[in-house]
Amino acid sequence: MSYRDLQASGASEFARLEAQPKRYPAAPDDSEAGVLWRSLAGEMRAAIGDDLFDIWLGPCRPVAVRKADGALGVGAPGENVSWLNDRFRPLCERLAERHVVFVELQYEDAA
Repeated sequence: MSYRDLQASGASEFARLEAQPKRYPAAPDDSEAGVLWRSLAGEMRAAIGDDLFDIWLGPCRPVAVRKADGALGVGAPGENVSWLNDRFRPLCERLAERHVVFVELQYEDAA
Protein backbone atom coordinates (compact mmCIF):
# COMPACT_ATOMS: atom_id res chain seq x y z
CA MET A 1 0.00 0.00 0.00
CA SER A 2 1.42 3.34 -0.98
CA TYR A 3 1.44 6.58 0.97
CA ARG A 4 -1.18 7.96 -1.40
CA ASP A 5 -3.46 4.98 -0.64
CA LEU A 6 -3.05 5.59 3.08
CA GLN A 7 -3.69 9.29 2.67
CA ALA A 8 -6.78 8.69 0.53
CA SER A 9 -8.20 6.37 3.17
CA GLY A 10 -8.51 9.32 5.55
CA ALA A 11 -5.62 8.31 7.80
CA SER A 12 -4.98 11.58 9.61
CA GLU A 13 -2.00 10.25 11.53
CA PHE A 14 -0.27 9.56 8.21
CA ALA A 15 -1.18 12.96 6.76
CA ARG A 16 1.55 14.72 8.77
CA LEU A 17 4.13 12.76 6.78
CA GLU A 18 3.42 14.51 3.48
CA ALA A 19 6.93 15.99 3.30
CA GLN A 20 8.28 12.44 3.11
CA PRO A 21 5.70 10.69 0.91
CA LYS A 22 7.26 7.23 0.99
CA ARG A 23 8.94 7.27 4.37
CA TYR A 24 7.47 6.80 7.82
CA PRO A 25 9.31 7.36 11.10
CA ALA A 26 8.95 4.66 13.75
CA ALA A 27 6.38 5.31 16.47
CA PRO A 28 7.47 5.58 20.11
CA ASP A 29 7.50 2.22 21.91
CA ASP A 30 4.83 3.37 24.37
CA SER A 31 2.43 4.46 21.61
CA GLU A 32 -0.63 2.42 20.66
CA ALA A 33 1.24 1.20 17.57
CA GLY A 34 4.27 0.27 19.68
CA VAL A 35 2.21 -1.76 22.14
CA LEU A 36 0.35 -3.55 19.34
CA TRP A 37 3.56 -4.31 17.44
CA ARG A 38 5.28 -5.77 20.51
CA SER A 39 2.34 -8.09 21.09
CA LEU A 40 2.10 -9.05 17.41
CA ALA A 41 5.87 -9.51 17.12
CA GLY A 42 5.82 -12.02 19.99
CA GLU A 43 3.04 -14.00 18.30
CA MET A 44 4.77 -13.83 14.92
CA ARG A 45 8.05 -15.05 16.44
CA ALA A 46 6.22 -18.03 17.98
CA ALA A 47 4.44 -18.78 14.68
CA ILE A 48 7.39 -18.60 12.27
CA GLY A 49 10.41 -19.19 14.51
CA ASP A 50 13.25 -17.02 15.69
CA ASP A 51 15.41 -17.26 12.57
CA LEU A 52 12.74 -16.20 10.06
CA PHE A 53 11.46 -13.52 12.40
CA ASP A 54 14.93 -12.06 12.96
CA ILE A 55 15.71 -11.99 9.23
CA TRP A 56 12.44 -10.57 7.88
CA LEU A 57 10.51 -8.95 10.70
CA GLY A 58 13.30 -8.02 13.11
CA PRO A 59 14.09 -4.76 11.27
CA CYS A 60 10.41 -3.73 11.27
CA ARG A 61 9.10 -1.00 13.56
CA PRO A 62 5.59 0.23 14.40
CA VAL A 63 4.51 3.39 12.60
CA ALA A 64 0.94 4.27 13.60
CA VAL A 65 -2.57 2.94 14.07
CA ARG A 66 -4.96 4.30 11.46
CA LYS A 67 -7.97 5.69 13.30
CA ALA A 68 -10.42 5.08 10.46
CA ASP A 69 -10.16 1.28 10.63
CA GLY A 70 -7.63 0.42 13.34
CA ALA A 71 -5.04 -0.79 10.82
CA LEU A 72 -1.53 -1.14 12.20
CA GLY A 73 1.16 0.43 10.02
CA VAL A 74 4.48 -1.39 10.28
CA GLY A 75 7.61 0.15 8.81
CA ALA A 76 10.11 -2.04 6.99
CA PRO A 77 13.21 -1.50 4.85
CA GLY A 78 11.99 -0.25 1.46
CA GLU A 79 13.29 -3.17 -0.56
CA ASN A 80 11.29 -5.62 1.63
CA VAL A 81 7.91 -3.89 1.80
CA SER A 82 6.21 -5.70 -1.12
CA TRP A 83 7.68 -9.05 -0.13
CA LEU A 84 6.53 -8.65 3.48
CA ASN A 85 3.03 -7.59 2.43
CA ASP A 86 2.76 -10.59 0.10
CA ARG A 87 4.10 -13.20 2.51
CA PHE A 88 3.56 -12.06 6.09
CA ARG A 89 0.60 -9.68 6.05
CA PRO A 90 -2.05 -12.46 5.99
CA LEU A 91 -0.50 -14.15 9.04
CA CYS A 92 -0.05 -10.80 10.81
CA GLU A 93 -3.68 -9.92 10.18
CA ARG A 94 -4.90 -13.28 11.43
CA LEU A 95 -2.82 -13.04 14.61
CA ALA A 96 -3.55 -9.36 15.23
CA GLU A 97 -7.24 -9.63 14.31
CA ARG A 98 -6.84 -6.32 12.46
CA HIS A 99 -5.58 -5.00 9.13
CA VAL A 100 -1.77 -4.72 8.98
CA VAL A 101 0.11 -2.69 6.36
CA PHE A 102 3.87 -2.80 5.78
CA VAL A 103 5.22 0.59 4.65
CA GLU A 104 8.70 1.93 3.98
CA LEU A 105 10.49 2.87 7.19
CA GLN A 106 12.81 5.84 7.49
CA TYR A 107 15.66 4.86 9.77
CA GLU A 108 17.33 7.50 11.87
CA ASP A 109 21.05 7.93 11.30
CA ALA A 110 23.12 6.85 14.27
CA ALA A 111 25.33 9.77 15.17
